[in-house]
Amino acid sequence: MQQGIRLFPLCMINCIRRLEGNWSIGRGSSMVGCLWTKVTKSSWIVLFYCPLMKGVWRLFRKLRCGAMSIPVGALLCLLLMACFGHLTMGGNRIKVGVVDRTGRLVLPLLCDGAGACRGGRIGLQRGDVWGYASAEGQLVVSMIYHQARPFHEGRAAVSYRRRWGFIDPDGTVVVPLDYRQVKDFQEGMAAVATDSGWHLMDTTYAIRRHRPYDALVSLHGGRAAARDQGQWGYLDHHGVAVIGHQYREAGPFHNGRAVVRQGDKWGVIDLQGQLVVPFEYDHIDPFRYPLAKAQKGQQQGYLTRSGQFVLHSVSE
Repeated sequence: MQQGIRLFPLCMINCIRRLEGNWSIGRGSSMVGCLWTKVTKSSWIVLFYCPLMKGVWRLFRKLRCGAMSIPVGALLCLLLMACFGHLTMGGNRIKVGVVDRTGRLVLPLLCDGAGACRGGRIGLQRGDVWGYASAEGQLVVSMIYHQARPFHEGRAAVSYRRRWGFIDPDGTVVVPLDYRQVKDFQEGMAAVATDSGWHLMDTTYAIRRHRPYDALVSLHGGRAAARDQGQWGYLDHHGVAVIGHQYREAGPFHNGRAVVRQGDKWGVIDLQGQLVVPFEYDHIDPFRYPLAKAQKGQQQGYLTRSGQFVLHSVSE
């Protein structure tokens, strides 16, 4: 975790943006969040300083003195930060605890970092090692790992001495830490890298029998993008190449569509590899929604799943 002076403004900004109480509650599940404060004398500054910043911000929002009100308010906040800044300097470390939705502290302010809360577990860091706590604040996985990611589909990727594997919510190692790199489980599959290349692993922790690839992305929409000899294609759940390696770049599938590139232009394909949108666009966003933002020359607009381009504006 970085010096206090670097995280202190973030704590104030969260209080200003959220406007709900004196504490900054980080994102997490419906049960837990992260509480950032200091365990030194300057914690009192966080307690009282944050409401002061919130009050200043509210004042300038109410005044509505024109376009300069927000810059002036930000400048005043910076001046106040400078007045109290010496209390956050000098090498003091930020400490992290866990609170429930009522604000009750369920894990003491003893840790140096925290990850996202997923699957009823939140990653906690102490020094250079990581472990996991439950939603009730109980440490359930000892702090022994050098890196620890959030849980996905009941498994978390962890590393020790630069080797990766997976554990379950109880901390049991379900995939030995023998891999050079791994990616999170998605749709029942995970991409794992051995010294020979990338492979697909299923929920029984068996490696799909296919040749290793240069790069591999976990499943999205039933397809996994894989790179072989500089060209991208797609595999199915069984590790079988269902769309040939012919693209310079290939994005994940969303809503049955994937954005791919040939040469300098982008197009869109379906799950069978059929071209839905020709390679004539300079940029296309993924189809996370029914429409995808796209640009063709000076024209900007949106693409439908059927490939129709709806003009939105013309760039000058």
